[in-house]
Amino acid sequence: MPAVTFNFSDDFEQCYFNTEPIKFTSARRMPGDSGDEVLISPAKRRAISKRELMSANGAYTGQDINWWFPQKSVPDGITPKPGDTIIDQDEVVWTVLETQLGKHGQTWKCVCRNLSIAYDLRDLITIELAGPVFDATGTVKRAWPTEGGKVLYNNLACRVQPNSANIVTERGIQGEETTYTIIVSRQLHLFDLRECRIRWTTSRDRVDKYLDAVSYTEAERITDLPKIEAKLKVQ
Repeated sequence: MPAVTFNFSDDFEQCYFNTEPIKFTSARRMPGDSGDEVLISPAKRRAISKRELMSANGAYTGQDINWWFPQKSVPDGITPKPGDTIIDQDEVVWTVLETQLGKHGQTWKCVCRNLSIAYDLRDLITIELAGPVFDATGTVKRAWPTEGGKVLYNNLACRVQPNSANIVTERGIQGEETTYTIIVSRQLHLFDLRECRIRWTTSRDRVDKYLDAVSYTEAERITDLPKIEAKLKVQ
């Protein structure tokens, strides 16, 4: 008698309670690749078992979780892999550490980590992109959101670390320039940093500060996070 393979993919929602849709983003494969963000539904989060923790030899922590979803929900051309990200309904970003396709090829299991917790990311920033506008004289000027620009990332979890403060002179005017390293919670797609600025609402006095983005560095390892170098000028 030939072997019988049952198809459980259509019964995923009946087999698992408290499912939710997720946004799944493929990690970039080469510079300039914007990645592929797709909606996958349904998906189910489950705690990592004690057996999994013990067999991982310290690779996993009690704060890591498993995300499960049916293979049929994954668009053609996308194969989940370490380094991809999952964003849940609360906009929490989970980084994929390991993937496993079920033995019948019907479901995916992704072991994931919330790096915002691991890196103690308690700050929030908004990254804005300027748009070109013409003034009354026909001169092209930069316009920020509400006037012609747009918001690229809103309320992005991060940690803002001041590095140094120096007195600089620009156009004959002296002022203080402070440099910052910003550790962000997810991979970003920033193609023209010269046209971007960062709005940071300080946690201590709740004041908006606008920083100029200087450089962006991709994470070298799955468990690392990207960094933005930025500066703030005060005259």
